[in-house]
Amino acid sequence: MGTSKSYGGPKDRIPLLPSWAFPDAGNEQPSPTSPEDISSLQPVIPNSLQNSNQQSPVSNMNWRAAKSSLGKAFSGSGGSTNKSFARAGRSYVRALGGARKAASSSATGRSAAAALGGFFADVAKNGINGALQNSGLSLVVGKDAETVFAAITNAFAPSGSSREEAIARKAVSEALEALYERCSLEDGDITTLDRMDADDVRNVFEGVVNAYIYNRWLGELELVIEKKAISAQDAIRLERQVKEYISECVKLDIKNVDVLNMEWNSPSSHKFVEKIFTEAYSLLEGNE
Repeated sequence: MGTSKSYGGPKDRIPLLPSWAFPDAGNEQPSPTSPEDISSLQPVIPNSLQNSNQQSPVSNMNWRAAKSSLGKAFSGSGGSTNKSFARAGRSYVRALGGARKAASSSATGRSAAAALGGFFADVAKNGINGALQNSGLSLVVGKDAETVFAAITNAFAPSGSSREEAIARKAVSEALEALYERCSLEDGDITTLDRMDADDVRNVFEGVVNAYIYNRWLGELELVIEKKAISAQDAIRLERQVKEYISECVKLDIKNVDVLNMEWNSPSSHKFVEKIFTEAYSLLEGNE
């Protein structure tokens, strides 16, 4: 995209960013449009991908090894940072039952990634206003960037009422935050997105996948951080290291995928998205 800037990885919260960009924004509604209007907007999420309450296939598995590995990575007792995170990642994916089962139990994340990928593919082809209208979000056409992104979040991210939904919502919020920063939308001019191309769509899709895996991993093993009794500053630093590690090792091979002409709401898209999640978990499991 002509006016976009490179995204330098995860950053601490910046006060000037809108509330929708943060994972703990929950279901807050954008103020420029009434809550009643925004809540009436319905998400266009593929039916074949909806299964937000699917449970982990290994809910009774002993997570001791996975928690121990991540604890050693955080404490620095597991060797070099990359190797210790690699061991922790491999242990975690194995605790989920392997890459295939990890991807299969990521239904909420797959749904969110497909929905957001399809929406921004429409943006790249028809412009932001055209995509909003096509997705039933015509109420925010012509609004500023903050209002539009809040509506996109509420339309394509699950409500966050369950643990898995909260994880997927965080992933969508973080992917949108990265796009907001990359495209310099602080001035409110949403038409900058009219210059999105296929690579931008791939970046958004990859961003949801990576953020979902990160948030799920840390969410399921969050007590490891708490039990280490570390400072809030150290906790932020360590979580950022995990996020950066995932982004580095999970390099998705979708450069040749025609994301603009793919039918994101089709059964073949369902298979593609699950394949990508399986590949991502495989890379995390096998990276050393």
